[in-house]
Amino acid sequence: MSPHAISATADLLSDAYLLHYPRKAGRHLSQMAPEQAAELLAQHQATLAATLLSHIPAGAAGPILLYWDKDFSIDVLRHMDMAALVALLNQLEETRLAQILTHLDEADSSLTREVRELLSYPANTAGQLMDTQVQLFHQDLRVEEVLQQLKLRKPKRFNTLFVIDDADRV
Repeated sequence: MSPHAISATADLLSDAYLLHYPRKAGRHLSQMAPEQAAELLAQHQATLAATLLSHIPAGAAGPILLYWDKDFSIDVLRHMDMAALVALLNQLEETRLAQILTHLDEADSSLTREVRELLSYPANTAGQLMDTQVQLFHQDLRVEEVLQQLKLRKPKRFNTLFVIDDADRV
């Protein structure tokens, strides 16, 4: 096996480990110096970095953002689960938070509005954990119609679909 093939195989194994064991990887990353963890995460796609950052305790994840360039930071934040994103941003000092929200607003103003709304609730409350992007569908719709509506709506993310009756009850 050539050195290039060995390196490519090692990269694939590394990605596979990170994808399949994000909690373990997050634990290892949280024990690293923030600049080292940031450098390692920056070698991967933003979606994978977002997943891993979500598994690092917020207090340890916040400093990692300081070592990424603006574009990569915003790309990672845009791919994070909302609850993890808000928990992470809550750990930042006000000037850094304002700076990140400004950059995020330039890239995705609707996400920034949602983040600001959730940050307006006291820390560690249900208000910061709620999902403001609710997907409601009437009980009479067929699965294909729901899928078609989802394609039209193009939600950035959602965890649950709610079915409502004629009285708009879930």
